[in-house]
Amino acid sequence: MQQLQRDGRASFQALGRAVGLTRTAARARVARLLDRGVVSVVTLIDTTVAGQMVVAHVSADVTGSALAAAHAIAGLPSAAFVSVTSGQFPVIADLRTASDADLAADLDWVRALPGVRGIDVVRAVDMVRDAYRPGPVRRAVSTDGVDRALLAGLERDGRMTYADLAALAGLSPAATRTRVLRLIRDGVVHVTVLVDAGQTGRLARAGLGLNVSGAARGVAERMAAFEDVNYVLTGTGRFDVVAAADASSEGALLRTMEQIRGLRSVERLQSWRHLQIVKERYPRLTQLGGSRA
Repeated sequence: MQQLQRDGRASFQALGRAVGLTRTAARARVARLLDRGVVSVVTLIDTTVAGQMVVAHVSADVTGSALAAAHAIAGLPSAAFVSVTSGQFPVIADLRTASDADLAADLDWVRALPGVRGIDVVRAVDMVRDAYRPGPVRRAVSTDGVDRALLAGLERDGRMTYADLAALAGLSPAATRTRVLRLIRDGVVHVTVLVDAGQTGRLARAGLGLNVSGAARGVAERMAAFEDVNYVLTGTGRFDVVAAADASSEGALLRTMEQIRGLRSVERLQSWRHLQIVKERYPRLTQLGGSRA
């Protein structure tokens, strides 16, 4: 699973070599993980390429069923992550839209949901570490129609063969491989796997909101280097920095939070635990024009 998270398109031969298995045995193991739902292959497109330029962390205060409100919000095409939490706000969501106007419309829709009595929004300024990417988001690069055809194919199946991708793009398999490797190298696309935390023991998942003195970007960059931190943004609103941590145990999560509290310029740290993740699926190129549920 760790090898697939680093490179969701790794060959079975490479996977087997990394963990001491034959190619056939690695293929069988991966097939079993996929069939049991332990992992799912996902393709993450850089937000500037996908057209999702606006990212917002939304906290919803609700009356009645938090789970019902979370499922309603999860119906938004812009909702990348939705969770029921133990914190001050029962529902947390990550919305990604193509413009501020689209974000405003989605926020109005959330406010009008039955049971939602108010929301708090942190509008992202810098995405320092995006969820499940191998490192900080890179500078956007230009893409053309062929690249977008390849990206759309990878979104359908992150492990699609170069021959099948070539048929979509109208290129030779060799030229297709060169294009795909360039898109991966330049940070336009990252193929990885999402892992069912309940199957792996990584059960301590938390969201973090920080207020800092001085430059928020410096604090965010130091946080992004911590092993258990997989998402960090700076923003405007009640928090200067919003982050997520995915730890193997309560003790590991506590150690990470203590490290963060110890960072210079951190004035306050607020945390919430994810009790049930309702949606964790990042918006796709094909969903950009989608309507609200």
